[in-house]
Amino acid sequence: APLMTIILWGFFAVAVVAIFLIASLYNTQVKDDENAKAVFASSAFLVVLSLFKLTGEVSQYWVKYVTSTLEDAEDQFDQYESSKERGGSILQNMFSFNEGDTK
Repeated sequence: APLMTIILWGFFAVAVVAIFLIASLYNTQVKDDENAKAVFASSAFLVVLSLFKLTGEVSQYWVKYVTSTLEDAEDQFDQYESSKERGGSILQNMFSFNEGDTK
């Protein structure tokens, strides 16, 4: 999860730099129209803010997803180990049900 989070925030940083460059190019094209510069700058700021929130939400979702899949894998491993201790074939261990369902 940490690697994916770093990659995700790296994409955010690249997007912010790209928006900043676009805003500076826009400012050089418009030159004297201060109103257009202000509107574009505020719009770019809102885009960056929304992207920041989206990146945070995706990062949070990713961490929750990875955590839940790890917990499921640990539960399956625990079930496998407990059925292995009770004995039985490999197929019974792989397709084991709850202890109440196997009888």
